[in-house]
Amino acid sequence: MVYLDLFLSFLKIGLFTIGGGYAMIPLISDTAVGKGWITEDLLIDFIAIAESTPGPFAVNVGTFIGIEVGAVGGINPPLLGQIVGVICTVMGLLLPSIIIMLTIYYLSKKLLANVHVQDAFRMIRPTVTALILAAFASVLYATVVTNIDLSSDETSFNWFGLVWFAVCFFLTFKPKVNAEKYPRLAPAVGVMNKIKLHPILLIILSAGVGILFYGFIL
Repeated sequence: MVYLDLFLSFLKIGLFTIGGGYAMIPLISDTAVGKGWITEDLLIDFIAIAESTPGPFAVNVGTFIGIEVGAVGGINPPLLGQIVGVICTVMGLLLPSIIIMLTIYYLSKKLLANVHVQDAFRMIRPTVTALILAAFASVLYATVVTNIDLSSDETSFNWFGLVWFAVCFFLTFKPKVNAEKYPRLAPAVGVMNKIKLHPILLIILSAGVGILFYGFIL
């Protein structure tokens, strides 16, 4: 049954993902796209929507996938199937974290003081960093390189998307540089700090630029 598969799949994702929502992207992609529940393009759209809507990132993505899969899961009416799908994905994601956090809360002093647990976390941290970077690279590649077809010449490169990525990075990046220690960099640091935009404003601005460029210019 697809709903049981949804729950068990997202339970596995919630259990083996360490480092927050972004580290879940490779596992979610491997599971949801690999099983044919959604396409890679739709996953990219879900990630963009999840970034632009309130709530935890991973829960938002899981909710969208639950709605998509639950609608065709066989329960009538489809709305009820979507609700069940969302419950399966969200509970699968959250249940391992709830159980683990409650366990750590009651055993925190003994558990965190254990030398083997500390050694394990030392190796988990770089793994989490690699997963987040892999997710970033896959989303960036899918966004910039469009219509990928290795058997033909139809592959196109989204130059405007890459340029806008650089603009957004510049508008949100706040350099952690000691201007007094590096006086030559002080003017550049001051300019970047002054023009730094709030993420909400940048999301709204990006939506407007996307509508203008892709809807009217191209």
